[in-house]
Amino acid sequence: MKLIYMGTPEFAVTILEGLLKAGHNVEAVFTQPDRPKGRGKKLQAPPVAEYAKEHDLKLLQPESIKTPEVEEVFKSINPDAVIVAAYGRIIPDVLLAIPKYGFLNVHASLLPKYRGAAPIQWALRNGDEKTGVCIMQLESGLDEGPVYAREELVIQDDWNKKDLFDALAVLGNECLLKSLELLDELEPVPQDAAQATYAPMFAKDDACIDFSDSAKNIVNLQRSLMPDDSIYTFINNKRISFKSVSFSDNIGEKCGTPGTIVDITKKVMSICTGDGILHVTEVQPAGKKAMPIQAFLNGNPMKIGEILNRD
Repeated sequence: MKLIYMGTPEFAVTILEGLLKAGHNVEAVFTQPDRPKGRGKKLQAPPVAEYAKEHDLKLLQPESIKTPEVEEVFKSINPDAVIVAAYGRIIPDVLLAIPKYGFLNVHASLLPKYRGAAPIQWALRNGDEKTGVCIMQLESGLDEGPVYAREELVIQDDWNKKDLFDALAVLGNECLLKSLELLDELEPVPQDAAQATYAPMFAKDDACIDFSDSAKNIVNLQRSLMPDDSIYTFINNKRISFKSVSFSDNIGEKCGTPGTIVDITKKVMSICTGDGILHVTEVQPAGKKAMPIQAFLNGNPMKIGEILNRD
């Protein structure tokens, strides 16, 4: 099948690689422009761009796809379908109308749940037991199109964001290839808009710990951020990231005010939350490397009964 591919992160690399291995003809690859990253603000290519260059694929990284030049590329290729996987842009109607089979999107949730840009993160943050992928027809609305196929996946308790990204990329690749084989036979099923929920990108301060929340929810928030980021709080007015955390239920009566340190050992600092105890074993002060909690406490003595706040 003659295809155009649109994707950006590592998740999308797995899908693109699967298409090529299956023998599909990928005529062009669209991805986001290189962006400055890191302390040095050096330009860094998206993972899909790196993969496309390595495999000598036609690569386009326009700042906007709402241009006559992009429309001309689509018309000149005249693809059977356009495959989209976490591209990061809304597709204009003029492009949606070009391919014979339209735009097929590999979406990492069980639609209509978690429409939007961050379905994987929200599935973890909300402590969902399962999620999945859908192959859907892109329309002008945000992830509102009918669904060709869906596959479910059980979320393991110890998975973080990368683990779930990787598992769903593999599942998405398998589901997409099956769908392409049966495309003429599949009848897309409309979504139930009344059941729709949304998964926007996290705000920066979402990672700040609210100790009035449950310890389990705080750990789930950490899972949704790791390994790229982590939850944080402030100790002595300095930002401290919690790199390794776990939780346990309260034993007996409530432990006290949320944010109160209730126990300190050589390996663990335990903090009261709105429901349960948060156990911290590794932290990272701003501008420093991650360290065991004991190493941090050696230079920053804390006492049982001290209360940590959001700021």
